[in-house]
Amino acid sequence: MSKQMMHLAIQEGDVGEYVFLPATPECAVRIADSLDDAVEVACNREFRTFTGLLDQTRVSVTSSGLGGPALGIAVEELHECGARTLVKVDTCEALVPSVHTGDLIFPNGAVRMEGVGRQYALEEYPAVPDTDVLAALCDVGRGRDATSHVGVVVTKARFSSQFLTGSGPMERQLRDRWDAYAQGGALAGEMSCATLFVIAGSLRMRAAAVLGNGCEAGYYSDDEANWALDPLNLAIDVAVEGMRLLIARDKAEAGVRA
Repeated sequence: MSKQMMHLAIQEGDVGEYVFLPATPECAVRIADSLDDAVEVACNREFRTFTGLLDQTRVSVTSSGLGGPALGIAVEELHECGARTLVKVDTCEALVPSVHTGDLIFPNGAVRMEGVGRQYALEEYPAVPDTDVLAALCDVGRGRDATSHVGVVVTKARFSSQFLTGSGPMERQLRDRWDAYAQGGALAGEMSCATLFVIAGSLRMRAAAVLGNGCEAGYYSDDEANWALDPLNLAIDVAVEGMRLLIARDKAEAGVRA
C-alpha cells in the first residue's frame, strides 16, 4: 500500500499526471467545476485536491497556498504521487505601465527574488517554464478578448515588498531593486513562478503559468473590495483550455487517437 503524503494527504493513484496549481482552496473548487466527474480526494491545511476528467484524461487540481514554501511542499508530494505536468493559475500585480488590469501574463522566466529555489538549484540556475506547456497556454490566450504579455515576472518572498513607501531598514533597498527589475523589462510581481519553475526542473517535471493581472502599476490596494474577480476567472479559463490543448498535443505526439 502506498503511503499517504504528510501535507497534501494524498497517495499514489489519487492524482493524474496533469495538475492545476491555484493558490487557494476556493479557486481549486472553481477549476474542479470545469472537469468531468470531479471528486475531492483530500483536504488538509491549505491544500485541497480534486481529480476528474478533461477530455477523458485524468486531471487534478491542488491548491498550493501563498508563497514558495507551501508550493514546494505541494510540488514534491504531487511528484511523488505521479504528477508530471503542472499549470500554475494565479493573479499578479503590474510593475510597468504597459500592463493593465485584466491583462494576461504568460511568464517565460522569473526573477528569483524568493528563497525556496536556492535549496533546489544554484542561484545562477534560471527559473524558466517548459516550452510546450507555455506554448499551449499562449495559443489559447491569444484567442481571448484580453491583452496578453509574454515576459519575465518577479517572484517575491515578501508580498508587500513591491509596494513599500515607508522608511524601514530594508525599504529603500527593496524599492531600488523593484525599480531595477522594471527597467530591465520585468512585467509584474507574484509569489510562485520562480519557485515552481526551479523545483519542476529539478524533478524533471513540466510546468508553466498563466496570471491574470489584478492592478495597475503603482496602484495596489490592500482592500479586497478593490480587487475584481475577472482577471482570475480569465486566467482559470485559459488554464483549463490550455491544458486541454496540451493534452491533445501530447496524445497526437504519442500517436494516441483522441
